[in-house]
Amino acid sequence: MNKKTLLIIVTFVIACIISCGVFLYVKPIKNGKVDVAINVETDSDQPQNYQLFFSLDSNLEQVKYTENQKIDFVVDDGKEKSLSTELPSNLSALRFDFDSKANVAKINGITISYSGKVIPINDNCKKKYDCINDVVIDEDSNDNTYELTGEDPFVSWNVSDWGIREYVQLRVNKINIFIKIVILTLLWLMFIIFVIHFDALMQFPIEIVGNRTLIFRLSLNDFKTRFAGSYLGIVWAFVQPVVTILLYWFVFEMAFHATGVGNVPFALWLTCGLVPWFFFSEALMGGTSSLIEYQYLVKKVVFQIDILPVVKIVSSLYVHVFFVLLTIALFLVSGMGISLYWLQTIYYSFCAVVITLGLAYITSSVTAFFRDLTQIINVLLTVGTWLTPIMWNFDTANLPGVVSIVLTANPMFYIVQGYRDSLVNHIWFWQRPALTLYFWMTAVIVFCLGTVIYRRLKVHFADVL
Repeated sequence: MNKKTLLIIVTFVIACIISCGVFLYVKPIKNGKVDVAINVETDSDQPQNYQLFFSLDSNLEQVKYTENQKIDFVVDDGKEKSLSTELPSNLSALRFDFDSKANVAKINGITISYSGKVIPINDNCKKKYDCINDVVIDEDSNDNTYELTGEDPFVSWNVSDWGIREYVQLRVNKINIFIKIVILTLLWLMFIIFVIHFDALMQFPIEIVGNRTLIFRLSLNDFKTRFAGSYLGIVWAFVQPVVTILLYWFVFEMAFHATGVGNVPFALWLTCGLVPWFFFSEALMGGTSSLIEYQYLVKKVVFQIDILPVVKIVSSLYVHVFFVLLTIALFLVSGMGISLYWLQTIYYSFCAVVITLGLAYITSSVTAFFRDLTQIINVLLTVGTWLTPIMWNFDTANLPGVVSIVLTANPMFYIVQGYRDSLVNHIWFWQRPALTLYFWMTAVIVFCLGTVIYRRLKVHFADVL
């Protein structure tokens, strides 16, 4: 059995294992949240304050509401107002507190929707109250009209029998099945393409491994000569990232009073997100301009120009390793105990190298013909700094569903979040199976696309450079 056949068999076995994992364990979409809208009408022209409490407790006999389960609504004008908010889909109880300034109030409707579709709920369920306080219901009225008689008027509902959870779960299951079918189709399509174009796709990895000594020497020389002629030399490679981190720390923590996550100070939490982004932006910009910078090597017939983007990425990796070690040292100095999760930074660094290399093959080959691409990428990296959850916490951002999906589609989201999972949250990468699978499918597609574009265009590099 030759190496090619053995590698195809191994890849087939891995694809089967991944397929089983996707089918059994991957849940791309969880239950998420539902939109709750309540239309309220009162006889008061004064500003009014309402509160909506919710509970997830399955024991409805001892429901207790806390401040974390309260949404405040302030109505400054008018007698009628539509109040809306997002709540977890596993609701068990709702309580609506009226403002005692009014004498009569009416709830014209309660609408609960998921992903833009209204959940069908029987009107009798909405009129079946679990608890009433300082409220007299007008029995003669067909709508929900209340006379407010005390200082703390409220009504509450047991929503566990409204069918909200069942409706959402059914919708989620259907969406997840569809997504799993798409994922498995793409996975096996990738495997078929891999088998058909095996020799072409394996050419670049073989060349990289075969020229590893040359890559190391060139990358070390590139790292040293980047700051040649300056008094401080390679020290400047570390100064700019440190100054940037200190600047962001000063602005967000001192000026905006940003707080850390858990027991981790904001400065450390911020550093965990900035370190992988610094590597990605520097390596991508270096890889993009690698052919232009080393055009004297491109014009040499005997030189393997396929390794030039790799050289720039490895050169950036030296600074990245330093900052990863520095971040770990800061965690130790801050009193954080040594954790096995920290080893995951090696895995996420490898992820960053793979996705950056694939992109660098695309951008470097196009830049040889279209020099403006370097400036375009520079602008995109500036935008990406803010669209990627580096300076802000994705878990507490409370973004709409569509925006959340778009932001997580960015491969750097997985890497930045991964560094924080390793150093702050202590979550293994396999505990995020859907995100991990999506990243690697994206990374493989980008790398394959990059090698194809690079190979097609490299015969013209010497003519245009």
